[in-house]
Amino acid sequence: MKNIIFLKLLFLFLLLTENIQASDTASIKYFPLNVGNYFSYLLTLQDRNHPPVVSLVRSHVTKDTLINNKKYYFITNLPDNYNNCWVRTDSTTGSLYKFDAINSCPFYQYETLLDSFSIIKNDTQKNCSLPFVCTDTGLVYMFNYYTVKNRSCKYDDGGYPAGWIWYKDYAKNFGMRNYVRISGSAYMNYKLRGCRINGVIYGDTTSVIGIKNFSSEIPGSFELYQNYPNPFNPATIIKFDLRKNSIVNLTIYDALGIEVETLVNENLRAGSYEVIWSGINYPSGVYFYKLSSNENMTFIKKMVLLK
Repeated sequence: MKNIIFLKLLFLFLLLTENIQASDTASIKYFPLNVGNYFSYLLTLQDRNHPPVVSLVRSHVTKDTLINNKKYYFITNLPDNYNNCWVRTDSTTGSLYKFDAINSCPFYQYETLLDSFSIIKNDTQKNCSLPFVCTDTGLVYMFNYYTVKNRSCKYDDGGYPAGWIWYKDYAKNFGMRNYVRISGSAYMNYKLRGCRINGVIYGDTTSVIGIKNFSSEIPGSFELYQNYPNPFNPATIIKFDLRKNSIVNLTIYDALGIEVETLVNENLRAGSYEVIWSGINYPSGVYFYKLSSNENMTFIKKMVLLK
């Protein structure tokens, strides 16, 4: 009798485990949509005649709605067909769809297919415009401690724009990890550097591209310089000097004096520093940046974001 009960419990456990594992591979895991979620990307643009331009982009899931009895989420600041549109994930088909108000795709009803998360390596999926091939699935290590599944697809249209090739991959639980578009000498790459998923922050989600100590010489004074370029769009460089080791705070404010973002808040060694700040997520206007230290030194300067 005990053996029968044990076997029944074991069977129930295996069944529940199987269901949990099955639900864990649902498409929503590869593109987590929930109002309040956001994704921070390092955007690199380059062509043959110019050096690379690096800025930061934050993509937000801002709202949801029901359309034709299907729940969609509005997402901003993603490239190409993903930008500023209503999207949804379908756990039945394992796909990501975009709402198509004019019903232009003959394969789907008021939708177009953006990606399929259910395909395996070497599978081809039919889209309304471009077929795409899954080139790889495997493991990736993200944000120092998460090992997640990865799906990578290649799109090659050979048409419009002529010769464009896309590479995209997604990290389970974190969304789109990389988006690369190449055409001859032109190159664009969105690389995920951080995100907030259901209230939990992973990786780096600030608008600071990085702080760099570019000189080992000890300056003779504590100084904040005018940003350049100014006006700027979307990124600018802020430089400052520290004559001694200091706890430094560098903060951005809008024209009303409301704090926008803290770029630096740490103990730095004496030297000369520069910080790149991206205003791509903020509107055009006048902004102020304030540098202060534990030496009771404070500087404020004005800059203009012009889009």
